Amino acid sequence: MEDDRYKATADTFNSFAETYLQRFGEETLYHDTFDALCKLLPPHSKLLEAGCGPGHIARYLLAQRPDLQITGTDIAPAMIELARKTCPGATFVVKDIRTIYELGNGFHALLCGFVTPYLSKTDCVNLLTHAHEMLTENGLVYISTIEGDYEKSDWKTGSSGTHRAFQYYYRKTDWENLFSETGFEIIGFWQKNLLLPNGNEEAGLVFIARKQFAGNKK
Repeated sequence: MEDDRYKATADTFNSFAETYLQRFGEETLYHDTFDALCKLLPPHSKLLEAGCGPGHIARYLLAQRPDLQITGTDIAPAMIELARKTCPGATFVVKDIRTIYELGNGFHALLCGFVTPYLSKTDCVNLLTHAHEMLTENGLVYISTIEGDYEKSDWKTGSSGTHRAFQYYYRKTDWENLFSETGFEIIGFWQKNLLLPNGNEEAGLVFIARKQFAGNKK
């Protein structure tokens, strides 16, 4: 069932890549959280952005830190095509976030900007477990997600009614537990309210967590 959800969600984002860039490409609400991440990264850091979308976040990061070596991945080929145009200074490849471990180790940070609303708890655990192995000592994870009760996760259908995505909700306590279980310590937290096109507000949660030594994993 989860594979069907992921495929439908990937197909939706692939179809709306241009629209997504138009909607979020110039969004500034989360820039302070990206700035915080940039300040924590050592010079010439390798950063992996999983679920990079059309490359707007990578573009902003490189504008602040041109020394960063950014690799972006996304499951939607149309997103990767746009990302290469939006941010030619980074490297982008088509890849399912569930297989990012295939990219190897040595990254200083993993950034997932609103990807986890489309991942189950099991896959979030797997993501962080892989991240712990892929990151350098004291490596960082940036996660943004949508606040809500996990039990209310459900399909979201676009205005046309022809495309849909399965959206998972998380509370702050959910991520506190996920980070603790996989060997990360939260060092930054923000709560943001994003105004949707329909006039409603959606609460976003943003975390920066640092990798702990394997011996400190709980």
